[in-house]
Amino acid sequence: MVSKIEKLLQKGCNERTYLNQDRFLKYGIAIHSPDLVNRGSCTCSTVTHCNYESINKAMHEYESATNYSDLIRKRSRSIKRILDVPNMEKYMIFYAPSGTDLSYYPGIFIKVLHPGRPILNVITAADEVGGGTGIAAEGIYHGAFNQFDEEVPKGSKISGGTKIKVHGIDIRNRHGKLSSPIEDLRAIVTNYVDNHAIVVNLTHCSKSGIEEYLEVMDEPWADKVLWNIDMCQFRYDKQVISDLLSKNAMIMLTGSKFYQSPPFCGAILVPETVYGDLLDADWSKVKMYKSVFSKYDIPAELRMKVDFNLQFNPSLHARWQCAIDEMERYDKLDKEKVAEKVDLWNTKMLRFIDQSREFELMPGLDRTCKTIIPFKVKVNGEYLNLDQLKKFHYKLTTQDYTEDFGQKHIFVGQPVRFNNNEGFIRLAIGSKNIRQYVTEDEYVFEDDIMVMQIIQKQLQVQYAYVD
Repeated sequence: MVSKIEKLLQKGCNERTYLNQDRFLKYGIAIHSPDLVNRGSCTCSTVTHCNYESINKAMHEYESATNYSDLIRKRSRSIKRILDVPNMEKYMIFYAPSGTDLSYYPGIFIKVLHPGRPILNVITAADEVGGGTGIAAEGIYHGAFNQFDEEVPKGSKISGGTKIKVHGIDIRNRHGKLSSPIEDLRAIVTNYVDNHAIVVNLTHCSKSGIEEYLEVMDEPWADKVLWNIDMCQFRYDKQVISDLLSKNAMIMLTGSKFYQSPPFCGAILVPETVYGDLLDADWSKVKMYKSVFSKYDIPAELRMKVDFNLQFNPSLHARWQCAIDEMERYDKLDKEKVAEKVDLWNTKMLRFIDQSREFELMPGLDRTCKTIIPFKVKVNGEYLNLDQLKKFHYKLTTQDYTEDFGQKHIFVGQPVRFNNNEGFIRLAIGSKNIRQYVTEDEYVFEDDIMVMQIIQKQLQVQYAYVD
């Protein structure tokens, strides 16, 4: 059964879900790893026992379906029911094989809404979004394969015609301290708004958990841009989602971060006002995106207007079923107990890191989500740079720790870049971790301490020093 699931889940995204010669994904995690201690929900997760039923259910639906549109409608209804956004049920959901692929949509939308007009796509917290986000935002292939497992020219423009200019605004300075993007964003928009169609991408919960300045959406020029909010970590507050939709903002979510579905699966919520304009638009100028999207990724009302691929993606369907079932399980938890365990976990981990010689917390934790803890790594007082962290991370997550710790593998969030080639890694708990904490009334967090001790030991091994 596992081999069948592995074969299914390697398909339907891009090369990030292909296994390398070591039988790991590029991040150093296996598709199926029953002995894994996963504290990297900010990156991706593995198949666990609670996913089997979801995947088998999804595959039964797919194999017996006479109309794939019914499967999409059922999925969208499930997501809307779980989100339970009051008075905003008329928003529509578009899908993508990953959060990165979602970043193609704003460029597509602004192009059909403002044909022939130059496009500016602004990304705030550009240093803390996915590595392919800026590439996709520019209308360029971010991977070497698409969701149909066809090879595509990575790094090449998907289409000619309208050029999409991307402007990134970093949210950390060269010392790693957080800054506000509002002044830069205000200057950029006011400079371009008269002669460009503008998309503004905000990030609510970035790779290090930063919750950004959403009040910028109240600026006088707010109704002159298309707002897109990256909430792909999906460490969400339902009221925030409701407020954003009421301001005509689109919202990008994934089921494969906090909700720990196997990698990857994405969805973008499009408010009724924007969707109504999309229904009236001419989509003939974006038909080249059929190499990225399927007709089944978009709402049924649009499918006759859009010349996308007609191929259904069963792997994406299975991943989303895993996410939806996990959302339902998580929603049954007592919210006070969830908050209590998250606070306690965060406090204990911060204390451990703060008392360690090898780790240093990133600045700005008062502005970050408590389920993600970013920290730099040191050897003999010197920080590991991004390149060193990438090599260290892969060895860390692919080593077998059964003999010393009784666990085969651990996983933490992959390195994040700041200030050119500096970097940090992350501890990130997801819904499955929190369910375990609540169910077992966890207060010691032995597994989490063990993960940090393994990191310390591996630093000694890989860099040949004695503490």
